[in-house]
Amino acid sequence: MIADLRIASLIALCYYTGMNTLLALALLIQDQSAEDAFKKLEDAVENAHSVAMRFSLDGTVTRGNEKIKVTAKGTLLLKGSSLVSISRTVQLGDDQEPAEMAVKFTSDGTQMSFDFPELKHNANLDKKTLSVARFKSSLVRVGASTTVGFIGTYDPSKKEGGVLSKEAILVSDLKEGAKSNHGKTLTYTLRYVEPKTAGDPDKPFNVVLEYDPLSWKILSRVVTYKGEAGEQRIQETYQDFTLNSDIPDEKFKLPHDKK
Repeated sequence: MIADLRIASLIALCYYTGMNTLLALALLIQDQSAEDAFKKLEDAVENAHSVAMRFSLDGTVTRGNEKIKVTAKGTLLLKGSSLVSISRTVQLGDDQEPAEMAVKFTSDGTQMSFDFPELKHNANLDKKTLSVARFKSSLVRVGASTTVGFIGTYDPSKKEGGVLSKEAILVSDLKEGAKSNHGKTLTYTLRYVEPKTAGDPDKPFNVVLEYDPLSWKILSRVVTYKGEAGEQRIQETYQDFTLNSDIPDEKFKLPHDKK
């Protein structure tokens, strides 16, 4: 039904603008192919029993006349419906005297542990805002490092914040991008339903997502943004990305439980 409506709309557009009908249909097919590819990428992660990866990030953030270099690296492990282990180290500034910040979040399925500069807290697991399902959808749509940033918004006293739901991360304008050396790419715009987490809601993030069309694994992404809050260009790359591997439960023990 939706496809029929889109075809009808394109035919009307061709009639009023003189656009070639075959060209319009070709664009429709390309957009549908991009949507199908993105859904397969999401399904591959969301339906996996486990997800494991290392990630690295390199980019710049500009605020006014200040241009800041950003680099990061981390690991992400997800298993079942509630086992999570994510760590990330970020360096801000030049190579000579960078400011470094390390964070870690762990869930053993019952308890959760935050080790953030402004949030050091152990509590019962919040299975709504910090569920594996939310981590998975956020990973595909916004990336690993941004997902870690979402964790840092959690307020233990109010049980608010944390990783955004899939419905709060809006993807639009999906299109097939240029081929890469390692696979294919998709381009899309990204907006957040909750703008307090992402600056100016009227200025979308532009994303180029690289993926392997054989394994349906994401390989890298480039995110650009320009708005009142400043500008940024970030590239995040994924290494050792595996789905459905046998991750030992030992990897999800809270720090104070480890011996």
